[in-house]
Amino acid sequence: MPSVVNKTFWFFSDLRLPASCFLLVCCLLVVACDNSVSPASQSDSSRQKQASVISEKDEIPAEKPSASETKANFLIDYQNGLVTISAIDVSQLALLGQLSEKAGFGLQINYQQWVSVSLTMSNASLESVVKAILGPVPHEIVYRADVPGPARIVQLLRIGEVPSLSDSGKRAAQSMAERLKAMNQSKPKLGSESLEPEPPISKDQVLAMSDEEKIEFLPFVEPSEANLPILVDLMKNYAQPDVRIAAMASLENSDNPQAVTAIVELFADPDPKIVLAAIDSIEFAGSSSNIQSLERLLQHPSVAVQSAAREAIDFLR
Repeated sequence: MPSVVNKTFWFFSDLRLPASCFLLVCCLLVVACDNSVSPASQSDSSRQKQASVISEKDEIPAEKPSASETKANFLIDYQNGLVTISAIDVSQLALLGQLSEKAGFGLQINYQQWVSVSLTMSNASLESVVKAILGPVPHEIVYRADVPGPARIVQLLRIGEVPSLSDSGKRAAQSMAERLKAMNQSKPKLGSESLEPEPPISKDQVLAMSDEEKIEFLPFVEPSEANLPILVDLMKNYAQPDVRIAAMASLENSDNPQAVTAIVELFADPDPKIVLAAIDSIEFAGSSSNIQSLERLLQHPSVAVQSAAREAIDFLR
């Protein structure tokens, strides 16, 4: 490059041209030299830039583990009537649902205040594991009647307060008894020793009670033919689920086939709590003729309902 400029300078000197022409020619020579850079070196540089861009685009963040790859925080194994369980901060309801599925017993739930628990037990009895999971939560274990003794099998686990006749319920029952007595006394008697059948309950009288009083009173109502329509109506249409179950408790003691039919119809109820109560009632009051209806519940979305239906089918066969 310097030799070219020197030659150009002497050439312009010989021609006696102005210095401005010399400068113009030098600029043109510099531009020509820059453009003469080898295509190979230029392509190498562009390829390096492209590779840098591609490597930045191709960077993929580390994949997060899928749900199936995440380690479960509890494990339950049931073999030969013994349970091995390991759980860390797991809901009581989740543990009971899995345990009922493994051991094949039903759940009847009247409880909502679930908490998370942690426990580890190995080769423990089903009863001791249930007690460890529930702690102070009231519960009752129901065994199959056809397998007595040490080999007894758990058929149902009831969770929550067992309905009892409290003071308010006793007052409601007493009040109803007094009203029925007054109605009975107002009727003419056939003789001093004659006994008249108990008069039917009045729906208005029942509706006048609080829900708590209904729950404690209805199971003790005689499911007579006269009371049947009122009990069925309360069981099917009342808003409070526990009141419906209380009416069902009366109907399951009826010898009238219509009562059993009305209870079976509740297998289609959208509330799993009502369905579970209906299964329990049919297991008590039904027969093998109800097995086909119970078999449909084996496809129910609720695992507890499926398990209860399976137990009822085995019991009624």
